[in-house]
Amino acid sequence: MNRAMAPNIRVLSFKDGVFDVLGTSGQVYKTTFSDCTCEDFCRRGLPCKHMYRIAIDNHLIDPKPFLKKINRNPEPADKPLVKPEVIRAKKNEITCEFYSVTGKNPETNHMKTVKVVAAAGSPAEKVQKKSGLLPPYEINAEPIYPPTENQISYAQKVGIIFPDDASKSDASLFLDRFEKGKPLAPSSAPKKYITYLIDKNIYVPAYACMEDVSELYYIYISDFERTAFFCMRVWCDIYNQRCLFLEDAAQSERNMFYTFAEHHSEDKVFLRSLSHYSAELLPLNKCLPLKKLKAYEIAEEYLRANCIEE
Repeated sequence: MNRAMAPNIRVLSFKDGVFDVLGTSGQVYKTTFSDCTCEDFCRRGLPCKHMYRIAIDNHLIDPKPFLKKINRNPEPADKPLVKPEVIRAKKNEITCEFYSVTGKNPETNHMKTVKVVAAAGSPAEKVQKKSGLLPPYEINAEPIYPPTENQISYAQKVGIIFPDDASKSDASLFLDRFEKGKPLAPSSAPKKYITYLIDKNIYVPAYACMEDVSELYYIYISDFERTAFFCMRVWCDIYNQRCLFLEDAAQSERNMFYTFAEHHSEDKVFLRSLSHYSAELLPLNKCLPLKKLKAYEIAEEYLRANCIEE
């Protein structure tokens, strides 16, 4: 988060749902809330500093709780290392792969390349269909990068060793858990939640836990879906319902949530308040009682005016 707030990272322009973001190297990246052309995102498949920056600038994230204080008195370089131990984590039953699919754009008849997330081992036909393109196709699996030397060095210093098959994305998750004081090897994420994210073209690292899956979903979905999802959870809170996914609600109720999103997904007052609701408060696998901030009050007023109580 500190890197996202660097003064030399700034949003230059916005057009057709895409932000032009100036990076620290002076290069301009095409960035949305679910994608970025920077090397970091292409390699890790996780939110990068450019994506965090546009989320902060659009009041979707309040950066203050996440900013780390700079240590003015670092530990001496010759401090003895902790004896490292291998993380005994279990890999998820379903793992993801990134594919680059080139095919004919059905709208323009021009060749186009898109990125597709699919379960490992998916047949080519399924990947082609998910791309939304037409033949002729060219499919290339994107490489899964191993942990960096810096990640390995830091992990060894704090006493942990990554599993042999961990990727760079997995290493980031392990180190994030360590820094937050959370268990390094939590239970694997259930298959249905990983499948749900894959269907939405969201990459899930192999060692992601349920908490990670919820965070990935909440970060990568559009403002529109995030607003509708929040409205649904407020509805669950008010009327003692339990809908985990938007698709769990009846069509009439979904339409009500989507109508709310049409009116409020670009409302700065609502979005500023919504930024105080994290994935930890809105996990995919359970409905928690919600704190009643401005966003909640706006959704509650709408729901009470539009719901027919049984």
